[in-house]
Amino acid sequence: MASIIEHRGKFRATVTRKGHPRLVRTFEKRGDAERWSEQIESDIKLGKNIIATDKTTRYMTLEDLIDRYIEEVGAIKPIGVSKLADFGMIKNDEIGRVELRRIEEKNVVDFALRRRKAGSAPSTVAGNISHLSTVFRAAHGLFKLKEFANPIPAARETLKFLGVVGSSNTRSRRPSEDELTAIKGYFRGCGERQKIPMWDIVDFAVATAMRAGEITGLRWEDFNEAARTIVIRDRKDPREKKGNDQEVPLLIEAMEIILRQPRTENEPRIFPYVRGTVSRRFAKAVEELKIVDLHLHDLRHDGISRLFERGFTIPEVQLMSGHKTWAMLRRYTHIKPEAIHKRERPQLRIVA
Repeated sequence: MASIIEHRGKFRATVTRKGHPRLVRTFEKRGDAERWSEQIESDIKLGKNIIATDKTTRYMTLEDLIDRYIEEVGAIKPIGVSKLADFGMIKNDEIGRVELRRIEEKNVVDFALRRRKAGSAPSTVAGNISHLSTVFRAAHGLFKLKEFANPIPAARETLKFLGVVGSSNTRSRRPSEDELTAIKGYFRGCGERQKIPMWDIVDFAVATAMRAGEITGLRWEDFNEAARTIVIRDRKDPREKKGNDQEVPLLIEAMEIILRQPRTENEPRIFPYVRGTVSRRFAKAVEELKIVDLHLHDLRHDGISRLFERGFTIPEVQLMSGHKTWAMLRRYTHIKPEAIHKRERPQLRIVA
């Protein structure tokens, strides 16, 4: 079966036939794409060795390769939202139109420099390059397109040297008690205009150390009041995109918040709100209160740090936060110095 798609003034022809490799080629004119497709289908019917006689992969662009990755790998396992977004951005960049045989280290470096110039942080660009590397590895390992060199390793070393890519800066921002009180007071003061119980969501985020998307995805059917637990479905994990359901314990304050939420017929969620709306409401409150550099996700940092300050162990905190290793969890842990003094044994005294 042949299909032709027009994209950015060019025509991408794809021929798929059971028992044969998927062939893709991009043309400047629709007529050329149609004639090529017809010739390939004719060769297949005649039993010709199309791999030996056709030069389709020679003209494959990076955009073509990404589309093949999404189609074939995506059919085997889910592709994360952030990776798909990156793929779309890469395809729309000028590097997406370059034929694979012509892509060199410089193309990748120039792509990364354009991303930095557009305002992306070094850690974000590093993620873009990582996703690009995944596609090139698939070209060699899965698609057997070994005639194309992988320019990513050399480009990555150059980008590291130039400081274009790097690790993200670990945030240590935690809200003070006064800031939390002010934010909740702001939401309560909105009256009828505030249909989302943001004051409860703020307290729940701190009490559970959950992400905003996890909170708005919680379901009544997954809540076990007797056991004081709830299941977080498809919890974020760098390796598992689907099926990573986790049952987590709920502390008393979190239980109280859940139990005072109204149950609505035909609404399975406990907090039936859009994650983006919740984030925007929080950002607006922070802006109007003139609170500096505080994000909704910082409440997760605060929640994790509070668990440690209360004396919970690393495995216990991991059970609640969902982090698989201490190295991952440590980035979210920012214990305040005064918390150490609160836990100091009463019998210890400094003697002058």
